[in-house]
Amino acid sequence: MAKEEKVYLFEYMIKSVVDKYKTLNHVEENVAFSVFSKLKLIKLNFFISAVNTDEKDNGLLDVFDNFYAMPYGHVESDVYNSIKEGELKFFNLTETSLNRKCIFETNSRFSKEESRIDDAIDSLLEKNSKFFDYTAFQLVELSHEWYSWRLVFDIAQKNGKFSSPIPPEIIQSEEKIFELSNYASV
Repeated sequence: MAKEEKVYLFEYMIKSVVDKYKTLNHVEENVAFSVFSKLKLIKLNFFISAVNTDEKDNGLLDVFDNFYAMPYGHVESDVYNSIKEGELKFFNLTETSLNRKCIFETNSRFSKEESRIDDAIDSLLEKNSKFFDYTAFQLVELSHEWYSWRLVFDIAQKNGKFSSPIPPEIIQSEEKIFELSNYASV
């Protein structure tokens, strides 16, 4: 998928996550925005992409198809670079907060992918209704439990690197973990 299309769908994911959080927690948008940092959204991008995968279904790995094993876990490289280069059109992401640039306008061209993103968010919350309550670093810790990250990051480090591409097939076929074993909700 072209980078510009992928970035639009990542921003759609942000909008959907914020809307879902507002609804579930009965909060105003500014409160919901304060919950989501750049790191947390990058981590959510991975879990939302991987939640509906198995050996027959690639979930959203055909949309978000460029994950790398990096020190903070799985990172979709095209999305990360777009954030870093200031290419998001609807949202500003800083290290600690999310802000709106302008009102998000849906693009009917992507209605199928938008629907798949919404379904993946629902699936993620079905597996763990408290998923959005995890901090960014708890999501990092959770992604470090995934075989795909451990395997590929270990190979990268053995080669003197801090990142390496993760083949989508590894994510697709591995056991999925959506709960921290030592998580105690506040």
